[in-house]
Parts: sequence; C-alpha cells; structure tokens
Amino acid sequence: MSLNSSPNTFIPIAGGYPANGQYTQRLGVIADRTFACSTNNTTNKQTMSRTRHTATQTITKLALVYPNWYINAGAETGSGGIATIKCSLELSDGTIVPVKFGGLDRGIAQDLTNITTDMTTVNITKGDFFYVRTYWVGAAAGIWYPFAGGAAAANTSDVFAFGVTTTDLTGGGTITSGGSPGLVYGPLAIIGQTSNKSVMIVGDSKAAGLQEVTDYSLRQGPQARTFNAQVATANFAHSGDRGQDFANAANTNLIAVSQYFTHVCIAFGINDLNGGGLTAAQLLTQIKTIVAKFPNNSIIVCTLEPNTTSTDTWATVANQTPVASNAQRVIFNNTLRANGIPGVDHIADIADVVESSRDSGKWIANGTASFYTGDGLHPTSATSFLVARSLVVEPSLL
Repeated sequence: MSLNSSPNTFIPIAGGYPANGQYTQRLGVIADRTFACSTNNTTNKQTMSRTRHTATQTITKLALVYPNWYINAGAETGSGGIATIKCSLELSDGTIVPVKFGGLDRGIAQDLTNITTDMTTVNITKGDFFYVRTYWVGAAAGIWYPFAGGAAAANTSDVFAFGVTTTDLTGGGTITSGGSPGLVYGPLAIIGQTSNKSVMIVGDSKAAGLQEVTDYSLRQGPQARTFNAQVATANFAHSGDRGQDFANAANTNLIAVSQYFTHVCIAFGINDLNGGGLTAAQLLTQIKTIVAKFPNNSIIVCTLEPNTTSTDTWATVANQTPVASNAQRVIFNNTLRANGIPGVDHIADIADVVESSRDSGKWIANGTASFYTGDGLHPTSATSFLVARSLVVEPSLL
C-alpha cells in the first residue's frame, strides 16, 4: 500500500475547516518557526539572541509577541520578575529595522505575562527569510528554548549569547554564541493581517524532534515538517512533557497566543502511558481536557508511534519487542481513529506511517541500524521526512 493512499493517514472530520478553504482576514501568524521557552537560569539574566524565520505571506506590517514565562513540567512558570526586552528585525539584505513597544525602544514584560510590540512597517516577500534580534534583561532570570538535541547548532542562523552581562546588539553586529549550542530566546508569535492557515504544536520530545537534524527549513518534528511553506508553524513541544500535566495547568498565556493560530496540533501521550502510568481511557480524558482549552481553533490530534526495545538497533522488525504499555497505546489509537474525542477536527495518523503494520507495536525497518528510530521511541529525521511525504497532515485539507 502506498503511503499517499493510506486510508487513515489523514482524516478530516466534517466541520473542521471552512467549506471554501479560506479563513477571514484577521490578526494572525504570518511567519514560521517560533517557540515557547522551557528553561530558566537565575545566574545568566541577560541574553542576546538572533532567530531565523520565514515569511508565509508578503509582509508589510508585523508585530512580535514575547513571553516572560517558560514551560516547566507542562505548566507556565514566570521568570520570577520583570524583564526588559529590546528587539529589531534583520532583513535578508542585512537592513536593521527597529521594533518599538508603545513608541519606546524597550518594553517591560511583567512576570508570567506576554508582551506585544507595536506594528512595524516592513517589506518582506513571501518565502523570504528574516531574523529577529532580541535583547533580554531579566530582573530574576534569563529564559530560553533549548532546541531538541541542540540541533540548532547545525545551522549558523540562530545565535544566542547569555551571561551576567551581555551586549545589546539589536542595532547590528556579530553575536558570539556562548555556552551550550542550540539555545534561543525569541518571539512566541509573529503576527499581522492574514487570511492564511497556521498551526500551533503542543506535545513532547517526539514532536520537538529530539533525534533529528535540521534541514533547510529549520523545522523539527514530524508534525512541523509536514506543513508546507504556506502554513506558519510554531512548535511549542518540549522534551518530557505529558498530556496530563498540560491538561491540569492553566497555561493562560499560551492559550491567549492560540488566538493568532487557526489550528492547534496535539501530540501528547507516550510519556503519559509510560512513566505517567495512565491507561488509554485516562489519557483520552486528558486529551479531551486539552481540546476544550482551544474552543476557537480547529484541532488536530496525533496517533502515537510505537515504543520498542531491539536486539539489532532497530535494523529489523523481527528483533523488536514492544514495551508493556503498547496495549494501551493501541486502544488509544483505535479510539482516536473512531472519532472518540469530541471536538477533534483532524486525526493525524502518524502511527500508520511508521508502524510495521497497524497495531503491531513495532517500527518499520529497512535493514539499516537506527534508520527510523535510534532508541525505539523517537523518530529520526528520515522518519519525519517520511511522515511529511505521506501527507499525514495534508495542508490543503486544514
């Protein structure tokens, strides 16, 4: 069976998107690749970051939304004090465009809040890249996003410096990365007037792309790689996160940002069934709670990939053994496929792409060690590209 004809690869449920495929003009996300922080540091309170983004439409005006919080065990946690933020845009030709907060050079973000810049006039062509330069001075801590596996270090676009004192380079100049590679602080969302689709991804390390290497798009994770260049994507997935933690947390700032997205993609579950100790029925209840947090978005929920051990480093199917929670994973997936969660508009059946056969509990294999997974839990870059090619989340159907 070809991947593109797989009957359950992508299941749009009636009512999940406009009949004409168009969304109304609104204030929404207009550029790709933004993040939610998941780390704080009470020593290194000053950071200077440069993050690369791609315009998903021609942009004439934009604003940036910044967080003064980070995700800790699925819940928003403030940095501990106010933060002063200064930022600018660096266009692809090197031009620096200052961005203001209420007409001022700097904005003051209160603890555990979002802050939004003024609208800034620019001229960025659809598909063109640009950078956001951000200077952060925290009263209590620095916060940042660690790319899964430090994969951002493989590209020279994202640069991050931190310390007790750090130089403000929002006006230009070379930022010298310090400390660990793959760290950034930047906007949660880049917004402007749009009628285009956009997707906010919440989930765990698999969705974050833990074992992946970045490509030309700099996207990571099978969900993010699947969306084409016209669909702006924010990957808010983090290693170790569980659906039950996200469901039980208020996460008011993240939910507030969801107003700028047309879709929310939910990719939790495996950590709940494994270390989290939930049954499939309990996990389904938690996912229902998460779905209810986003009543104004179209909702995509992902089936769960296998989790196995292997005696030949996942070179073959025969030498894999599913973990004990596999029976619960199968129940969860089949309930989801049967439209068992109210409010879900699309089912992204990633499991059907990467499982040797439906409900086998084993990864596909091609004879090469660690080709599709290197640990029996996380997909590799090759797997994420396979998922993307399978149209497991068909952008035209969103």
